[in-house]
Amino acid sequence: MSERLEALDLSYRLIWHEGQLEAVMAGVAEDFEWVVPGIPDEPMRRGPDEVRAFFLDWMNEFDDLAVEWDLEDVDDTRVIAYIRMQGVGRASGVPIDMRYVQVFTYDENDVAKRMELYLDPAEGRRAVGLA
Repeated sequence: MSERLEALDLSYRLIWHEGQLEAVMAGVAEDFEWVVPGIPDEPMRRGPDEVRAFFLDWMNEFDDLAVEWDLEDVDDTRVIAYIRMQGVGRASGVPIDMRYVQVFTYDENDVAKRMELYLDPAEGRRAVGLA
């Protein structure tokens, strides 16, 4: 596993398995872009404060949230994360089982600059030239 994948894997583990969102947000660049198309209020968040707010809003929507992931280097600047998220809608009580991908883009210093979420994993793979 590359150093980039190891670092991203650690971030996912800290957030989703150990509840240490703040530890991960401390390492997020001020100009980092978190893009989630289809979210009407703010499809793009920038910097650690806005990304933290997104995570907290998202986490508060579900009970019994379980997240699994698999990571793959795409090329010298991108990583794709295959995510499976299961839980129960807090307001509705409806079980969820979501599969989506996140594409992370890194700069020449190996600093994450952008994450773009694709609700359709095949679309995400096409976006990075893997399909």
